[in-house]
This record gives sequence, C-alpha cells and structure tokens, in this order.
Amino acid sequence: MEFKSDYYYGNEANQYIFYRIPKMLFTEPYFCEMSNDAKILYGLMLDRMGISVKNNWRDKNNRIFIYFTLEDIQKYLNCGHTKGVKLTAELENMNLIERKKQQNQIYKSALLLMKLCSTILL
Repeated sequence: MEFKSDYYYGNEANQYIFYRIPKMLFTEPYFCEMSNDAKILYGLMLDRMGISVKNNWRDKNNRIFIYFTLEDIQKYLNCGHTKGVKLTAELENMNLIERKKQQNQIYKSALLLMKLCSTILL
C-alpha cells in the first residue's frame, strides 16, 4: 500500500501541535557530540514540563520536576530498554537533566529535574 500525501495550502501548516527542541542543541559546539535521539528526548521531556507546571510539581527548592518512565522513552522513540537507558545517561552526562531518588516508590517513573541548556554555556 502506497501512502499519498497532499501539499500544505494557506494556514494548514498551523493545524499541528509541535514538540519544541532548543535550537542551541544543534548550533552550539558544546552539544555537537550529543546524539540526535538525545536531543529529541530532551524536547519530549521539555514538553512534559507543561504537565508539571499545571500540577505545580516542584521540589523543596521550588524547581519544577517531571516524571518520565523508561517505558515512555521506549514508546516515544521506538527503542529498546538499553537505548533508553543510554539516552537518559547521555542527557545526564550533558548536564541537561538530574535524576533524583524518590523516598517512596509510589511512582515507578523517574523523577527528573530539567536544566536550562542555555545556562550550561555560561
């Protein structure tokens, strides 16, 4: 079965919701060795922050955190367990996220603190 696409006309380009990935992840030399999958994952995690803001999920230092499971990573990026772990470690090694241990394991997802990519370059 062949997939046929039509063209965009007029304002049709505005009909979709998009993930936002900071441009500097592609333009700044610091991030040039970072994999594209890790950059996409960072964008997905930034999108998840909207839920955290809406629910006022903050730590004791008033920093917004997100819950993002390894299963979420595998689903959104269509990858296996090993790659999901590797991508999370890559973001942590680039200082873009910080994983926090949870006192109680009510949530099986990782509690992550997101970091501004622009502050890394200061």
